Amino acid sequence: MRNLFICLLLIGCLLGSLDACAKEASATAVARKTQQAASEPSAGIKRFKLMYYYPVRNSFPEEAGWFSSPYKGMHIRALATYFFNMQVSSKLYHLSAEPSQLTLNFLGVLDGLVGAPQPFDMAQATSFYKKNKKEVDAHLAHLRAQSAVGKQWGTPSQAQINAWLKLLEKQPRRGKLSTYLFPNYNFLQTSIPASVSSAFQSTLAQAINLSKKQVITYETAQASLEDLDSKHTVHSSHVKLTYRWVKDECYYATYVLAKLLAGKIANNSLNKATRLYVLTAYPKSGEFLQPSQGNRFTLANGSTSLHWRYHTALLVVFPHADSHVTLVLDSFLGGSSPISLDQWLSKFHANTVFTAVPFLRNKKVESALQTPSKVIGTRVQVKGRTYEPHPVQ
Repeated sequence: MRNLFICLLLIGCLLGSLDACAKEASATAVARKTQQAASEPSAGIKRFKLMYYYPVRNSFPEEAGWFSSPYKGMHIRALATYFFNMQVSSKLYHLSAEPSQLTLNFLGVLDGLVGAPQPFDMAQATSFYKKNKKEVDAHLAHLRAQSAVGKQWGTPSQAQINAWLKLLEKQPRRGKLSTYLFPNYNFLQTSIPASVSSAFQSTLAQAINLSKKQVITYETAQASLEDLDSKHTVHSSHVKLTYRWVKDECYYATYVLAKLLAGKIANNSLNKATRLYVLTAYPKSGEFLQPSQGNRFTLANGSTSLHWRYHTALLVVFPHADSHVTLVLDSFLGGSSPISLDQWLSKFHANTVFTAVPFLRNKKVESALQTPSKVIGTRVQVKGRTYEPHPVQ
């Protein structure tokens, strides 16, 4: 019995050692991948040279007319582009099988689907394709004919296309927008050359300055006590006027910055192949975003954030030295300097999903952005009307 106990003890020690070795080997593999991605363009970065993308425009998107809608045509072209970009990604990532879900490493494949003025309905992907198969396949053939790799790789199989459609349908969504999951390894990481950082730092500083001077105005209709007393009809109502400083609103601060950069792209002072993504983090489950450590996010100025239901920043994919650089502009978490995508992701818990929408100008957003004519204590005046601070939870 004693010998049996010793044998079991030795086996347990051996299994423990093997488990420790496996963990060490895994950690080494992660370190090797990280080092490789930092020293040379990864597959995730190389994809950007081969994928189709939507150039940034400094104009408002096309709107539907009274008797016709451009959206169906947009969605047909976007779905074909999605198929092509998924083929590029699958090839460069050397996937033996189609992914079960899209992580942020697949950035770019959803651009046309989420970036249309009316987003594509992901839940109806297969149905839409079947109804418009001829047109989608024809546009995919056109994209392949325009691309050297498209001609080389041939047409994706119907099985691949079906798998990519199912991927859209089961991908976690925010409204109609598919989200990217948190990546186990970030294959989009790059270092940020000093010349690239300085190229964006001045615009970021300009945007931060603007966000301190502009407000977002809200007009909320509220019933009066007389209305509540009435059994028959509403006698009167009033509108509650409130505001928030742009510097305190991550989405609007990102919009102001993106609009400035779109202007630079339009006037050729910034590379026209620059891609701007409105990158928004959401909790995959639960009500509030979770930081990687603690309960609340630590801001760039050292203070602690409120509980966030979402957080928005600007992700830039910038052509540089025959490759691309990824950087995040986020005055809340990054301060006055660009930070790497790796640095930005490291602030979030793995229970996070992301929407990455190519920047489009928005008339409704721009009408809400105002410069006060006067500040009176905590109130501001805009176009002769007085606004109170908007309640923040």
